[in-house]
Order: sequence, then C-alpha cells, then structure tokens
Amino acid sequence: MDYGGTELRVYPDISTVLAKKRAAFNPIKNSLYQKGQQFRLLHPARLHVSFRNDDYYFDCPQKAQDFYNQHIVPPE
Repeated sequence: MDYGGTELRVYPDISTVLAKKRAAFNPIKNSLYQKGQQFRLLHPARLHVSFRNDDYYFDCPQKAQDFYNQHIVPPE
C-alpha cells in the first residue's frame, strides 16, 4: 500500500497464543514444502493440504504429521 509516496505495510494483529499455534505447524509445513506438496495455513491456525486431488484440513499439527507419515512418505 502506498500513502503519500511512502510504502505502508499492514500486518495482522494476532495474540501470542495464536502466533504459537500457527508456529506449531512450521515443521510439517517445511516437510510438505520439501516434498513439493501444496498447502496453506488458514486463519486462525488450520493447515490445508491438497493431496491427490483431495483437500485435507488439520487443526492439530500432530494429526497433519501423522497424515504426512502415512500418505506422503510411507515407511519402507
């Protein structure tokens, strides 16, 4: 956004608790990124993963990690 020739940036004002909930998804987001999987973090703290033409939603990072372990990188 530009105001009078000065660039302005607007950031969401979120609580520390919410920031921690969102940050808890960082390890699984990094894993998904490394495998080239499509994902996005929805507000307030919900992970959306597109996998094989289906959409999956996770409110819990551990459930997202379990899904990743079972479907994206199955044990050998």
